[in-house]
Amino acid sequence: MLAIVDRSWPQLLDPFRWPEIIAIENTSTDLEVKQLRGARLNPILPVGTSTVTSPGGGTASSGITTRVVIRANKTLQTIKNLERAVTANLATLKANFTKGHGILDLAVDFELVSLGNGLAVREKNTKLVVARSDS
Repeated sequence: MLAIVDRSWPQLLDPFRWPEIIAIENTSTDLEVKQLRGARLNPILPVGTSTVTSPGGGTASSGITTRVVIRANKTLQTIKNLERAVTANLATLKANFTKGHGILDLAVDFELVSLGNGLAVREKNTKLVVARSDS
């Protein structure tokens, strides 16, 4: 059924696609997928030229719901992106806080904070946000 949806309405599967996955070592047969779903487990499936998680939700093999796993992975990726942004500009950020706010270079420190609609990195002493996520 997912193959039909992928051919006719590919945009419907976009939220469930995992472009980061380039290969699956073991692909399940239709019977194996049926047995896994009967046990409330949803395997990652190759569909067309991409890989998708089941749109139906359910439980990953770890016992955690698929939606929670996907959200946790997106949050982790957001944190890694924020870390890269701060690390790439660390020398400039430290220089600006040292010069503009009189903070010693060694005292410049950053923390991850929730903004309600996303995550941000802010300097601990001044509480100034230096990087933020879109969601």
